[in-house]
Amino acid sequence: MNTSPEILEYLDLVQIRTLFALMAIAISVILGLFTIKISGWVAQPVLHKFMNFPFGLLFAKLDRKNRSPKALKMRGTFILLVIILISFAIGALCQSATEGIYKIGYGQIAIFMLFIISSSSWIIVWNIYKQLKNNKKAEKAYYSVARSTRNDLNSVDDYGITRISISFLPISFNKYMVTPTFWFIIGGLKAVFIYSAILFMTQSTGKEGHTKGFGKPSLYAEKIMGYIPEKITALFILIASLFTPKAKFSDAFMVKDKSPYYEGGMPVSIFAGTLGITLGGASKDIDGSSIQRKWVGNENLTAKISPDHIKRAIYMIVISFIIFVTFLLAISGIINLFH
Repeated sequence: MNTSPEILEYLDLVQIRTLFALMAIAISVILGLFTIKISGWVAQPVLHKFMNFPFGLLFAKLDRKNRSPKALKMRGTFILLVIILISFAIGALCQSATEGIYKIGYGQIAIFMLFIISSSSWIIVWNIYKQLKNNKKAEKAYYSVARSTRNDLNSVDDYGITRISISFLPISFNKYMVTPTFWFIIGGLKAVFIYSAILFMTQSTGKEGHTKGFGKPSLYAEKIMGYIPEKITALFILIASLFTPKAKFSDAFMVKDKSPYYEGGMPVSIFAGTLGITLGGASKDIDGSSIQRKWVGNENLTAKISPDHIKRAIYMIVISFIIFVTFLLAISGIINLFH
């Protein structure tokens, strides 16, 4: 195939990044099984945990409820620009330090692992399944879901906890796995540093789209960067429904009440449709703010879903993950055809 040298050079770079991403993902799956306890039972990218101390305190200080939405937006815009500039600079430094020599390039594997999670999200949801199934109230399991999703579980009943736990699976798969991988492959460490920093601000201040103003700029920025990956994630989940017991592929196209992007978007809508359940509903953020989520699902379905649905949801997200990894392997193989 006759392809220009510039395109071939970029495709080679994409192939290398894809292989690096696959290695990082494989390691993250294994480490997630053993390090979730060390991480405080919170399913969150390592980079976000590092950022939480300096920026989490800053956000809390600047996001004052007594300020006007306009003033809060201006503050949020300024902080967002600062975070983007800092993350771009760090990403550029890391990228230049690891791309010079091919062997040193393997350092990108370790750096990319800062942005992704996989098995740790499955574990905390599995733990809540066991508690709900056996009608127990182990504090660790509830704390894990509360901190990972930023939801005050005391504000909802067991059905609400079940819905929040299930929704976290497609959301984390999209925002902590597919989207960072997409930007890493397309734009390298610079792009994924920027995305992950924006995502951190969104999840710290955005309140799933229900923010008064400070988190609005980061919400807009994250939606732009997540527009294409969201559709890709939804496709993986849709295909996974074909291999999930009791899931209905065709019901994904009949969901009338769809999830807004900031509350999970297409991945959550397809999850609800194919599993035949209703997700969403009101809760409170861990800072006490009210979050009025839209109800998501097909008509005439109950929101009183059982813990057994969690087990099926975990199965479907693991299948989605396997399809995603297969897709990355296919990308690497297809690029070889251009040589």
